[in-house]
Amino acid sequence: MGRFLGQTTREPTRGDNILDRLFVSRPTAYSTVRVVKSTVLSGHKAIVTITVTSRDPDFVTPDIKAMLRRKNRLMLAGRVEEAGALTERIGKAVTRRSKKRLCRIDR
Repeated sequence: MGRFLGQTTREPTRGDNILDRLFVSRPTAYSTVRVVKSTVLSGHKAIVTITVTSRDPDFVTPDIKAMLRRKNRLMLAGRVEEAGALTERIGKAVTRRSKKRLCRIDR
């Protein structure tokens, strides 16, 4: 097995360019790599990885996990209305995911 690094960043991190890159030896170990607005003063965006593990329930996808994290941050910040709206989106996403999984069950 060769020792190669794979790029995980596929979205622009500054304007239309991918200037900030994340290289890892096992790209498949990362379920989702997201580019988000940075919390520090910079023209660059931040790179965040979201990994779904065996400890997560079956209905959790990287997108659902990201929404759950955001909802928790909103609740901690006292932004209850925004968290409530996000809760509805999470519920719909979980329902869609569950329906897809249940359709695959042999009858």
